[in-house]
This record gives sequence, C-alpha cells and structure tokens, in this order.
Amino acid sequence: MIEGEIPLTHPEGWAAIKVRQRHIVICITGHGFGHAVRVLQVAKRLLDLDPNFVFTVVAPVAEWFLRDTFRTETFRLIPLRLDLGTIQSDAVEANPKLTLERYTEFVLGREAVFDQLKAALGETEVDLVLVDLPPLGCELGAWLGVPTVAIGNFSWDWIYGEYVEEYPEYGWVVEEIREQYSTTDLLLQLPYAGDMTAFPVREEIPWICRRATVEPEDVRKKLGIDKTKPIALVSFGGIGMTVKLPEGELSKNIEFIVTAPLNGMIGNGRKIDNSELAAKGLGFTDLLRASNLVVSKPGYGIVSECISAKVPMLYTERTHFREYPLLVAGMKRHIRCELLNSEMLASGEWQPAFEALFAHRTLAAEPDPDTDGDMVAAEAIYKLFT
Repeated sequence: MIEGEIPLTHPEGWAAIKVRQRHIVICITGHGFGHAVRVLQVAKRLLDLDPNFVFTVVAPVAEWFLRDTFRTETFRLIPLRLDLGTIQSDAVEANPKLTLERYTEFVLGREAVFDQLKAALGETEVDLVLVDLPPLGCELGAWLGVPTVAIGNFSWDWIYGEYVEEYPEYGWVVEEIREQYSTTDLLLQLPYAGDMTAFPVREEIPWICRRATVEPEDVRKKLGIDKTKPIALVSFGGIGMTVKLPEGELSKNIEFIVTAPLNGMIGNGRKIDNSELAAKGLGFTDLLRASNLVVSKPGYGIVSECISAKVPMLYTERTHFREYPLLVAGMKRHIRCELLNSEMLASGEWQPAFEALFAHRTLAAEPDPDTDGDMVAAEAIYKLFT
C-alpha cells in the first residue's frame, strides 16, 4: 500500500499517523473524451467516499484534462496508449480495414508498451485496476493479481466483430480480446450496451453524466452572449471535423458556438476552446447546459450530458460505428432529437432539421432516467475494499 502522513487534531496536540492509501490504476481507451470523462467521474465519487484513494491514470490524454477533472493532487499520469480504438477520417466515419491492420501492428508491439507500463509503475503497489475499456488494461490487472473492474457501454471484441464479418482473416483479433476481457472480475455495464458477454460477471448501472456547476444566465454573461439569442452548440469531440454552418436567417438569429481547436468552421459562428472556457471559470458542461440545442455525433459523453441537462440534440449519421443505433435509441427515449443527415451537414442546409426538432415538439418517452451511475459504480468498487 502507499503510505502518507497527515496531521490530525489530538487531545495531546498534533500527532502524525500513518494513513492507508488505496491505489487504483485507471486504464482508459484513447478512442474519445467520453470514456475518460465517465471513468474519471467515478474516480471523483470514490474520493467522496474515501479521500485516501490515489490514482495512476494510463491514457493518451493531456495532464490539463485530468487536472480539470480532479482539481487535486490525487493522481499521476502515464501517457501511454493501451489500445487502438478505431481509425477514423473524421468524427463520423471509421475505416474498418485500416483499423484491423493497425490493430495487428499494435499487437505486434504491445510487449514494449506493457514493459513501459510496468517500468512506470515500478515497485508501487496497486490495489485495483479500473478499465474503460482497453483489453491490455484487463491483462495488466491479471498480471498484477489484483481485482479488475471494467466500465463501458461497448467492448472492442463487439466493435471489431462487425469488421471481421467483412474481413474474416482478422478473426483472431476478436478471440484474443475476448480472452483478455475474460480475466475481469466485474463489468459495470452502462445503459444501451452492446454484447458484453466477454465479461463473466456483469452488473447494470445507470447513466454516468457530468453536471454543470454554473447557471446558464451566468454562462451567457461570462461569454458575452445576448440573453435573448438561442445558442446552438456544435461539438464533434476529440477527433473533430470541419463544419459548414447555416447561412441566412438561422445564422442571424442563432448564436452558433463551435468547440475549437478540434473543429474547423465555415460560416458565421464563434469558436471557443477549453482554455477560453477555463479562463472564464467555465467547463464544457456549463456551456452545454446553457445551450438551447446541441449539434453533434452520437457518442456516449455528449449523449449522456444532453440527457442530464435536458438539452435537445441534432445528431449526425455515423458510418461503421456499431454502437450508433443503440445510442440513438437511448436518445429517442430520453431527449428530443432529430437527424441532421450527411447532405444537410455538408451543405449547411440545416433549416429542415431545426424545424423538425422544434415544430413537432416530440417529447421523450422517458425524460428523466437515472443519471447517478458514477456513485453507483463508485460504491460497487468501494465494496471491494471493505
């Protein structure tokens, strides 16, 4: 165990006692922000349960992203990529063949990655491995001989399984990943999940969502946005894409905000990056809740946050993403949403989709789902220590 010293008030004065710290290694896929966001939310809830948790985060993310999440010194970062995810040309299209080819290259070199990881951990004792959801993370837990807990709404054997139907020579990829996942002690399965039978023990949990902390009117004030003008937030995640915004009346009457620098922009809109938000004391979820609608591709992070904030969504099509129809099904049950098809997105002719979204005012079938999955997951993990 990791030991640290903290001062405590004592009848005889200040005394230093040894505190047992619990060390969790968090292994996160580099596939997108949504995976990192949700598993780090669980880490925050673990700290609410017990401040003596410390974390080593293994993921190809920037340190500022972790500091923005934790705002403490309870973590360290090992910036290693533990899986490949999907090879994409942009946020809405994946390349199955190239993904399988690159995964083969990754597997051939993964021993070097594993050696780097073991060297970085050194002699530090680990109590648990938390994975979302690189197979190599599960393999790490088995190698260390500690409990391994996974969180997810899809697994890579299921995603690649669709690719292998077209390229059967890569069938070994799916089998190997399933074998790695089979060593996991517990999967905390999120709503609208794919086939997760590679994990021997599964427990369903509610949505995990980040929550805004700044009121919408204060967000508008900080960003200098007219309080009478609707906000359309255009966000395509970590990979991003070039977006052609509408012209004409829509561009005059709506404040289009495009997250940057990850997205290119054509037309009359405003780019806002994370550094600008941080400088004004805001986070992405604050901006999202202050918006009147979101334009994005259906990914777990943005969908869950729209559900939590009750913000409508214009969603784009995605090619070769097996989780896409499941997330769309979840959206249709919990928020107002409408398809912005590829032709509309490319041309900037968004008016029909806007009209369909707001004129029909179709209500969600289940507008208030449980969104406390972060605490449910944290409590499930905490039980393993008690």
